[in-house]
Amino acid sequence: MAVVRSEFLYQPYYCEENVWHALHSPRVCEETNAYALFVFSASGGVPLWAQRAGQNDRPVVWDYHVVMVTESDTVRVWDLDHDGPFPQSLSTYLDDTFPGSQGWPPEFQSQFRLIDRAVFHTSFSSDRSHMRDRTGAFLHPPPEWDAIVLPTPRDWRSIVDPDDDSWGQALERDGLERRFGAPISKEEDEI
Repeated sequence: MAVVRSEFLYQPYYCEENVWHALHSPRVCEETNAYALFVFSASGGVPLWAQRAGQNDRPVVWDYHVVMVTESDTVRVWDLDHDGPFPQSLSTYLDDTFPGSQGWPPEFQSQFRLIDRAVFHTSFSSDRSHMRDRTGAFLHPPPEWDAIVLPTPRDWRSIVDPDDDSWGQALERDGLERRFGAPISKEEDEI
């Protein structure tokens, strides 16, 4: 059965909330292992290609980005903001989204933090304050669903801090690929 993006709750610019909900969708619950994967850099801006918000084959520079990774018989990346196949293999996603990244200056090198579905679901909180300007107005329309607020909030700021390992170790691309055993074949994009 083909996967369609409309199976998932989605609001542009709220990737962490999109993934928080997607990790518990019926489609993803069939997967053996599922994770939130945060992408960030030491500079506070990470360039990503093949994003729907991009234009003319130019990257979008996000302060961070969050996608879902599932692992069962294959490893797939589910990026609701990607303009390519959905989902796709880890190696295809990394090649499409970070082309030529090995030659980038160190401060723009992508770092990744993989957070298990259960940990993310019970520990992550977002009051959406980072999506407001100085007057309190939203920078982008918020989702219609309630914000994810826990009694003891742990938000995205600690996740994208390269020096904070409270959510687990930050990985570079090769570490992420090794975590899943090696680059995963592009032939696995056929679902």
